[in-house]
Amino acid sequence: MKEKRFKQKRSFDNWISIFGMNKAGAGKKANIDNALTYSPVIACISLAAETISTLPLPVYKKAKDGTRTEENKHPVYKLLHDKANPAMTAQTFREVMQWNCELRGVALAQKIKNARGDVIQLWPFSPDGVAEYIMNNRDNQLYFKMQSGEIYSQDDIFYFFGPGSTGLKPKSRINLASESIGIGMSAEEYGNRFFSNGTNVGGFLKHPKSLRDDAYERLKTEINKEYTGLKSAHKLILLEEGLEYQALSVNNEDAQFLQTRRFQVEEVCRWFGMKPHMIADLSHATFSNIEHEGIEAVRYSWRPRCVRWEQAINTQLLSGGYYAEHNLDGLMRGDLPSQSSAWHSLIQDGVLNADEVRQLMNMNPQAGGQGKIYMRPLNMVDKRAFLKSA
Repeated sequence: MKEKRFKQKRSFDNWISIFGMNKAGAGKKANIDNALTYSPVIACISLAAETISTLPLPVYKKAKDGTRTEENKHPVYKLLHDKANPAMTAQTFREVMQWNCELRGVALAQKIKNARGDVIQLWPFSPDGVAEYIMNNRDNQLYFKMQSGEIYSQDDIFYFFGPGSTGLKPKSRINLASESIGIGMSAEEYGNRFFSNGTNVGGFLKHPKSLRDDAYERLKTEINKEYTGLKSAHKLILLEEGLEYQALSVNNEDAQFLQTRRFQVEEVCRWFGMKPHMIADLSHATFSNIEHEGIEAVRYSWRPRCVRWEQAINTQLLSGGYYAEHNLDGLMRGDLPSQSSAWHSLIQDGVLNADEVRQLMNMNPQAGGQGKIYMRPLNMVDKRAFLKSA
């Protein structure tokens, strides 16, 4: 009985509890719940949701001659620009939808229609409530079977899916990237344990013989009392009874702890298709490339997400020549000198007039209609008029 108590006291679990070590620190896996506590993940998801939800999203009608007019009075425009439902602004609705798409791979909202069949409200709900997505080949309709047993057709739901192999089975980026995110979370947890537990000295205590029970208990008590916690970090440990300290061969610097954490930030960005500088990792950003990095972000991060929204809106909410399209011009603009030079060239060549440029700058038109005139250089002659005079 005494021998059993002795083994229980001296077990390896007991020793690693003293020194703040973890037997399985590398086995951490991410899921939808705990991944949101990892800053690169929440930064990527928040960035996508906030950016997409705040982009201008006008509704247009295209005429037969190819010209288009902005339709601010269309009911769908009000849902996407003002209020999606009595409780949510359009920005909040779009943010929730993009959040769910980034996190779970699908965005869903219930349509509320009036007596004429017009959509007058959109209410987002969590994809976790869907038990199954069913494609009915008889009527070519997609159905949503809920966990509660209710079944909705695609006419009742506004939806769009993230990347996936079939288009009907949403893939969560979190689940796909669980190992990569888990490594980053493990490194973060390791750093937290290192700084909160001063006894993580990176070594072992060696004794030529076995410690007596009273010496063992006193050693454990003293270490927990005197050398645990951030305030006790780097204190000198007094060793007795022939105890010898042996340092581990690998320390934090040798293990490239900081480099590992930085690499995992880049890894998460790859999973979400983001540029690292957009979530405050400026290690590879310079004054010479940051503007072009931003332009690439519009092409490869924002445009695919915008097209996903636009095609869902145009096929599920609009018809009769109406369509929605995001305005990405604001994200593509450079600094003021670059913008001024570009606008000057466009005005000079007659592509834009002064009022159109002033509208881009949120300024009122010029008085007297002067700004509506399209300029043309004097040395530019209509080729047809030249040939006729000849």
